[in-house]
This record gives sequence, C-alpha cells and structure tokens, in this order.
Amino acid sequence: MLKNRLEYEKIDARMHDESSHPGIPLEWWFVHGYYEFSNGGRQYFMTSLFRHGLGNEKQGHSLLLSVFDIEKKVNKTATKIDQVLFDGSIEKDYSEEETNLEPLLVDAYLSELRARGTPRPIKIIESPVNLLSNPLRIELSGFSLDQDKDKFCLSFIEPKTELKHDFFLSPESSFIDIKASQKSIGQKRGMHYICYPRMRLSGSVDG
Repeated sequence: MLKNRLEYEKIDARMHDESSHPGIPLEWWFVHGYYEFSNGGRQYFMTSLFRHGLGNEKQGHSLLLSVFDIEKKVNKTATKIDQVLFDGSIEKDYSEEETNLEPLLVDAYLSELRARGTPRPIKIIESPVNLLSNPLRIELSGFSLDQDKDKFCLSFIEPKTELKHDFFLSPESSFIDIKASQKSIGQKRGMHYICYPRMRLSGSVDG
C-alpha cells in the first residue's frame, strides 16, 4: 500500500541543494542520529527546524531539540519558537479555516496565549533568525545548520546541560527524492522531501 502512496527516485549524487523555498507554506530540516564517547556511553539526538509561512511574506520559525542518554534513561528536550511565529499564530483569523476543532475551543486557547504567552515548555527565541540559501545556512538561538559541498555542519546546545555539540555529517550514499502522490491521499497538496539514508558523523561535544 505504501508503494501506491509514494514515488521514490534515487539520485546518483551525494548532496542535494537544501536551500529554503519561501513560497511553500511549511518546510523543515530534520536530523537524528547517535554518537558514542571515547570512554563509552551512547547518546541519541534529534533536531528539527521548521519554517512557517504566515502570509504577506512573513516567515516564522520553530525548533525542536532532544538528547537521550540511553544508559541513564534521561531525555533532555527543548522547544523554541520565534516572536514572529507566536505573533502570527495569535493574530491569525481561524474562522475560515478547516481546523476540525470546535471554534469555541480554538478561541479559548488563543485567549490564553494572548493573556499568558506560550505554555511553560515552549520558549520564545529572542535572537533573530538567520536563514540563507545557496548554500543553506540556518542560525538561531545556539543552533546552526550549514550545507557544504560534501557534508552538513550541525551545531546545537544540549538542553539543561548547555553542552555544545559540533558535528559534521557526510552522506555515505546517494540521497533519495521522495514525492507523495497527491491523488492517492486525496489532498490538494502532497508532500515532497529529500532523505539521506545514512550519514557518517564526526565532531565533538563540549570541545
């Protein structure tokens, strides 16, 4: 059934231009993997940066971070959004949009956001977001993702411990171009993404 929904195309190349597409309402850059310390111990990590098109050429951003210590069974997470995304979300008129939610519930939630700000786990990014293309470069709140000709450079601050992570990610095989079949899922817009099945990680933590 999955084959009917997705179209796969394997490209004979290691790198794809990961520059932003401002005309698309939503796009994201997602990296997950694990690393091991020289003295033992493994940690898994996940970073996901979203760009939200808010209309009138406004762009908001959100960031998810997670580092899991498999031995200690401790998961450290952070969720951040920029002020543009927060303001755009509470100012947006949802009355004409199909949310599949009770309108009174949406109004009550927006009223809480306007009065009290974001829920406690979510922090608003105070520093400006820097997103450049050709080649891709993203910088915000201690996080950065850069595309080089043969690798990605990823840096982030581990939640709670504040340890600096500096990684180099080099694809070990060609990327895969995955396109969702719009007709098979019955939606006006499909989803299109690029996948790097396996990348070699090197770098340092708190180095």
